[in-house]
Formats: sequence, C-alpha cells, structure tokens
Amino acid sequence: MKKFSYLLSFAFMFLLVACHPIPDVSGHEFGFEALKKGWQDVSITLSSENKDSVSVEDFLKAFNDEWKIQPADSILAHIEKAKQSPDSTVFTDAGYVSIADNAISLNNETETEINIGSLESAVLPRSNNHQLFYVFVSQPADSIVESVICFYDFNPATSTLTPEENPVSQFRPSWKSSSLFASSSPDNGIFLYESLPYSGMVAFIHYFEYDGNKYDFFYTEMGGMIHLYEQYTKEVGDWKDFTHYALGDINDDGIPEVFISEEEQIDESAIFIISDGELKPLIAVAKALGINPADAKRLKLEWHAMRPLSGDEIGEESFWEEEYLDISELPSTAQRMDNFFQTALFFNVEEETPDAKIVSIWLADERSGTVSKLCVTNPSAKPRWEELATKKEGVEVGVNEIAVAEQGWLFPGDCSKIIVQGCPDARNIWTYLIDTEAQTVMQLPGSEGVQGFDSQKEEIHIADYGYYPKGGRYSVVKAYSLEGKYLRDLTEPISN
Repeated sequence: MKKFSYLLSFAFMFLLVACHPIPDVSGHEFGFEALKKGWQDVSITLSSENKDSVSVEDFLKAFNDEWKIQPADSILAHIEKAKQSPDSTVFTDAGYVSIADNAISLNNETETEINIGSLESAVLPRSNNHQLFYVFVSQPADSIVESVICFYDFNPATSTLTPEENPVSQFRPSWKSSSLFASSSPDNGIFLYESLPYSGMVAFIHYFEYDGNKYDFFYTEMGGMIHLYEQYTKEVGDWKDFTHYALGDINDDGIPEVFISEEEQIDESAIFIISDGELKPLIAVAKALGINPADAKRLKLEWHAMRPLSGDEIGEESFWEEEYLDISELPSTAQRMDNFFQTALFFNVEEETPDAKIVSIWLADERSGTVSKLCVTNPSAKPRWEELATKKEGVEVGVNEIAVAEQGWLFPGDCSKIIVQGCPDARNIWTYLIDTEAQTVMQLPGSEGVQGFDSQKEEIHIADYGYYPKGGRYSVVKAYSLEGKYLRDLTEPISN
C-alpha cells in the first residue's frame, strides 16, 4: 500500500474566504458551518434523467446545490477546462482542480491567491447495486484545519442520496485542537491525517479499507518517525515494537504529549514521551519538570492500538545519509520551489560558474521544524538518452548524477516523490524523479519537461519530441507512473 511519506502539514498562508452560513428558505443554512452541523440530516435528490449513468460530477453538483460549499463552487466553475486538459487537471486561483473517472478534487498544493479549503469526492459501487458517494471538505480555522466527512448511499431507483454514518465520518481526533485532513484513493482506501497543535509533533495516520459496501477502520500508525527512530537507536538501543499510544498533558501547558508503549499500560520504565519533537523516557521528562513519574497515572490516559513500525519501514539505512537539522539551518538564500501543506522543497545555489550552477536540494518538514539536505547537483553528469530511448521508461541513476535542478515539485499527495528538472545543454530538458521512500533516483524519458501531474491516477505527464521519417519535428505528451514506467500517450503528435 502506498504511503504518503507521513510528511504531513497544513500550511494555509493566504487569504481565507470565510464560509459563514447563509440562510436558506428551504429550511437549512448554506456553507461550511451549516454542513458541519447538519449534513447527516439532509437527503439529496438528483435531477439527472439517466439514473443508470450518474457521474461523480452529477453527485457533486447535487451536493453543492444543497450546501453551496466554496471549494465545490471553484471545482464546478473550472470542471470543463479540467476535462479538456491533457492531464485532467487545471490550476486555478484556489488550487488544482482534478477530475478522474470516479473522483473530483480541489487541492491547495501550492501557494494560491485565495484559500477556501480543499475538497475530495468520489463514487464507488456497492454490493447491493447502490453507490457510495463521499465528500471530504477541509477548511482552515484559526491555527488548525477543520474537516467535514460526508457519506451518502445512492439509490438509483429513487435517485436519492441518503446520508449515512460510518467509521470514517464518526472518527474524532484524539485531541480536541488537532487538525484533521482526509485523503483518499478509491483503490487505496482512505487516510485520515491527524496533526497535533504544535510544530514538534509527528502525525497519526488512520487508515480505512473498503470492503465493497462500506469503509472499515483498519489500523493507525505514526508518521514522520525517522528522526525519533534515529534518536532512540542512538541513545537507548534497539528499536521497540511500540503498539499503543495515548495523549495527555503532563505539565498542564495545554499542549498534549504523546505517550507510546509496547503495552497498553502505565509503566514509567517502559513509556516514552514525544515532546517538542523529541522522544524521551517518561522518567527523564518527569524529572526535568519536577514531576513524580507515577503522577502520569492521574491523567487517566486512554490508550489506542497502533501498527508497530519496524526499523526497515521507518528507514534503518538512509540512502541519502541525510542529517536532520533544525530548520534554522536551512540556508537563508534557499528558494522555496514547492510545498504540500507543511512539507516544502527548497533549492539553494551553492556555486555558480559561467557554464553551470551547483544546486543543493533540501526537504523541510515545517511541522516538526526539521530540514534535510538530500543531494547536490553534478553539472558533469551525463544524460542517459540512448538507454531511455531503448527502454521507454525511467533509468536509475546515482544520487550524484543529477545534472541540473532549475525547477522542482513535490508530487501531489506523496511528498516522498520529488521531481526536478532543468536545461543544461540549451536544448533538452532533463527530468529526474527522486524517491526518498524507495531510495532511488531516475532520469525520466522526455526532453521537453513536465506538463503536469494526475494525483488520482498517480501519473507524471512529460512532453517529448521526435522526428518524422521525411523530416520535421513533433511534440507529444506522455504519461508515466511514479515508478517511471511509460503508460500511454496523452496527445496526438503536434508538429513544431
């Protein structure tokens, strides 16, 4: 199952267009707050004449007619343009609008002119010939992100969407001031990301699987653990199978500490606390605060099971050999190239000659306040054009064989995939895929650069050119998987 790197963040930095409820003569109010309070009480009837071929767009239109949610307004205003785009995605002033066969979304993946939140929606078949329609709406509110998660059963016989509760919509954050964000893929399940209200905290990822009729809770795990893993193995010893977690405010400062243990218990010798981004024994934390470790029992902690992560899964051997630094160590000259919530990609020019620039590539977790230097470009690295032409898929290269980095992106929804490119020969654009999870670097086919991404289908779209047998050049946009494999042509050849 694809993980999303656990590098989660919620950086909404621009103007918030508030969604205040608007009175409605039909009996309920409009807007985000009204939706949050009453979606489960309102059924929705679709006006589509063809009940057998209702699309996700039809569902979203009916939903928005009922609730008038600003992210849905933005999607529907740009949906036709997204359909006509080669990658079914269009960038708007509010973010990326994407459409697939059974899903539509608005993602605030980069800095945008306005911030009205995000929305994901999808339709899945059910075993009783009905359909399941869900909508996730997330909106910034003060220092956190609030989410509403709505599920509906669609009965084609009555053309009605009936609200229904399930483990996803009933989920509540572990701490009242946590941010909650939902991400989904009809094929890969639903992830609820929970971020606690201070920057030194890892995230919880709650995963739900679809059984053909409904989503059931599968497991919880902690994300962003590599820094804690490295600290623990260095200072304590072999990594343990931590199977339970609990939240409590041991020093009464209003900020929760995370207790993790191998068992569902309070045992000061076995419990560790994550506080300010550091993993510390309960005894040490209590001593520093002048608290008796046994006083932790007064918190009456509610323990939750979580899937233990092995050292291999967390990253026992770092391909990059990166050192996790305080974010203040990021060079002041570094330029932000892209961000996905609180994960950010930076380039820094280390050296510049008349012929080339040497650029360092940095990945920052602004939630935990850490940054790592992934690699430095090597202007003398050679392209793999002949091998690329033969294989028609990405060619693995060394981390020291990235020749150029002039543009860079985090793949939407999966910050372990970093795409960088540049034009070092004044002719061709060289594109590289850095996968920090698989610990690989690939040069990708294509010589005219990235044209876009499809987060639903997990595709990178790159333009390439070729030559007609009788002379003349053409361009074509091609889709590649996140493993660098060619999938299909997205456009017919366009003569240059």
